[in-house]
Amino acid sequence: MGNESAQPLLVSISPRAGTGSSYQHYQTVFVPVAQPERHRRSPLRCFVVALLIGLPLWVVLRSTVHHMYTHIHRARQVHLDIPADMAVDRCVSQSAGMSSDVPTKFERAGDAMFEIPLQRDTVLFMSRQGKQPSFPWGGSLSGVVNITTSPRLNDTAEIVVSSIGGASVCLMQRGDEVGLGIFNTGSASMKIRLVLPEATTPLQLKGLHADLPNFSFDVGALLEAVDFKSVSLITSNSRVRVKSLSAGTTVLRTSNNAITANSVVSPDLTLTTSNAGISGTFNSSGTLSMTTSNAPINVTVGLENGPGTPPSALTMRTSNNQIAATVTLAAHTARARGGRFSVDASTSNGALALALPAAPPAAALTLESRTSNARAEVRLPRAYEGAFTVRGRAAAVRRADAEPEDPRQLEYREEDRGRAVRGFVYATEQGKLRGRVGLTTSNAPAVLVV
Repeated sequence: MGNESAQPLLVSISPRAGTGSSYQHYQTVFVPVAQPERHRRSPLRCFVVALLIGLPLWVVLRSTVHHMYTHIHRARQVHLDIPADMAVDRCVSQSAGMSSDVPTKFERAGDAMFEIPLQRDTVLFMSRQGKQPSFPWGGSLSGVVNITTSPRLNDTAEIVVSSIGGASVCLMQRGDEVGLGIFNTGSASMKIRLVLPEATTPLQLKGLHADLPNFSFDVGALLEAVDFKSVSLITSNSRVRVKSLSAGTTVLRTSNNAITANSVVSPDLTLTTSNAGISGTFNSSGTLSMTTSNAPINVTVGLENGPGTPPSALTMRTSNNQIAATVTLAAHTARARGGRFSVDASTSNGALALALPAAPPAAALTLESRTSNARAEVRLPRAYEGAFTVRGRAAAVRRADAEPEDPRQLEYREEDRGRAVRGFVYATEQGKLRGRVGLTTSNAPAVLVV
């Protein structure tokens, strides 16, 4: 470049004439600086970006609102899926706009009371009906059922339902069956009370059947008030508690909770749960079955057997816990002699303790008991005659302490270096082959007391 490129931005100006100052003055010169050009987005591009972001959000929001509105609308417009073969007297719900395909009288209320005329062939029931929907806000149906008696009733039962919540309840009938149908139309924690007549003589009813998952059962003193031909109380994750009950066939079933009873009398009795114990007093003249897991069985049992009938049988099953049972054997005969009995007890990793304090003379007993990694002991009644086998880390057989003179003979031999004992206890040669007892454990002592 020429001389112009060498000229400084601040130019020296000579001092004015007539002054003696040597100070130089400078003149400021402004030089324009080029600014970078900003890139401006086009309006079309901004619109496309906003559309791509906003459209999915709008679709999700619209779907959520529509989903919630649909469920709210359904909650308000309740259609009950009532079986076509059911006659419905009336239904009660807190929801408005109820409907069904079966002619029904609908009421809107938070509580309900139903009266049921009773006859000998009446079967009372309480059960969940229809499809069980799932709700986005976690709707569930649970509660408690109380079964009791009252002297103010005569040939009539009452079902009182409170805290209906989001559920719907109906009085339904099919033939001899009459009772409460519960529809899960929303969340509810209900209280149901079944009240039966209390008379001087027990009321005879054909049956009582309740199938209500997540409902606990509390049964009052029915033994002297009502005699059922059959009873079944079925639930899950809730307890079953009975004060007293008598029925021809009885089923008590739950899961993850206990079954307890002060007194249940039934020729055919089944108790089933899991991860919780079974305890109480039970009497049977037929079959008695108790099954659980990871929990103890602590029971007192009475087994009665009559002439010409199959053996009265007791079965107890659990795991990873103990079995402790006292079993009394009785003969329903004129001379209270004989009878056939079967006892089967099995667990693992838990102690086994069976005591049979009494049995009829000449009774035939078959007993099998097993556990592992824990002590096992069986105490036989003095009337027992028959064979026995004992296995364990240290197997032993001995007579009961402080017994009066026992006329029975005791013969046995040890095997497998003391880990097994076989023998007989008998008063007569015929009795020597009458019964059979087996007792087995591992890694722990096994003791048979005769």
